[in-house]
Amino acid sequence: MMNRRSASILAVTGVALLALLAGCQAVFTYSPLSFLQRDPADLPPDQQVSWAEQALASGDPQAMAQAYDLVKGDPDQAYLAASLAAELSGVTQALADAIADLDTILGMDEAALQTYLEGFIASLDVTYAEEAADLFNAAIPTGELTGTDVIVGALCYAFEAAVANGNDITTANLSDMQAFITAAALPTDDPAAELLGQIDDLWP
Repeated sequence: MMNRRSASILAVTGVALLALLAGCQAVFTYSPLSFLQRDPADLPPDQQVSWAEQALASGDPQAMAQAYDLVKGDPDQAYLAASLAAELSGVTQALADAIADLDTILGMDEAALQTYLEGFIASLDVTYAEEAADLFNAAIPTGELTGTDVIVGALCYAFEAAVANGNDITTANLSDMQAFITAAALPTDDPAAELLGQIDDLWP
């Protein structure tokens, strides 16, 4: 039976993301339509990366999918590819929805919570989530990952494990998530570090 450990994950994640994202501004504030309408295959490599960044900023699923296919095989663009895969997986949108519904979620009984979490997990694209997790892990040596990135990467690993366990996150094997959190080695003064510790402590 689903226990309230899963609700704790959503709660601490929601609170932390609100705090982490409250003062953040998008790196890319607009995406010129004329630029995205260009065929990236015809662009030189540096402009292909710029095109992929603009696609990520645009939030357009078709453009992001095309951008992801463009950069996912380039080890130097692991971080950009991870960010695209995370968006395409639905993880970031699902978290935004969970944050918006946090008060309701925390007031749910066991049956309602189980139904919500099953729908939450089912709404994700597992393939993109798996690839995002692995790409965030590959990007650790670059030093580009923020605390929020590590949270998203950890949750991608958690969702992957939950799906492998019949959509039950409470008994899933989260060793990959735990290894990722350890490898990311966020500074102790990073606001995300305490949250990740709390998530990690929910499993023995």
